[in-house]
Amino acid sequence: MKEVIVNAFNQLPRERDRLIREQGALRDGELKRIDLEIERNRERQKRIAEELAEVSTDFLKDELEQAEYEETELILERAEAANKEMRIRLLLELLDTHSHGEKEWEDPACYDYEEFFERTRYVPDKSVMNDGVVKSFDNDMAARYLEKVFVREDGYDVMFKAGICVRV
Repeated sequence: MKEVIVNAFNQLPRERDRLIREQGALRDGELKRIDLEIERNRERQKRIAEELAEVSTDFLKDELEQAEYEETELILERAEAANKEMRIRLLLELLDTHSHGEKEWEDPACYDYEEFFERTRYVPDKSVMNDGVVKSFDNDMAARYLEKVFVREDGYDVMFKAGICVRV
């Protein structure tokens, strides 16, 4: 199983363009769409609240309650999409680690999310990953990036937390 996981990681560079497209689609499509729906929902809630201030009816109260419920659902949907986008970003950073050395940080505080991602980037030991090739199995790397492994009659499907599946 360790060999299968190592092989799956080594197939990831071929999937880099797809990961970049998926990340862009999430960031520029799905997240923006959800943000727009949340904004529309909040405007709807504001209009209903203004109507309720003038005339209090059970219908308006029910409509406001429904709009609040829908906002909660949209916020959860946005959190899931943002989580997937972050997992794709972290996997892309892993793929790029072979071209970047580790940095020493003078200031321990993070001032923006880009710096946070750069600092929390997992950099595998040279005995595990060298020149972009995974040489041996690493428990930390597997726990950080792998979702599950499916055993098939003709091989394995390795599912990464970023939502990408690799056939080995």
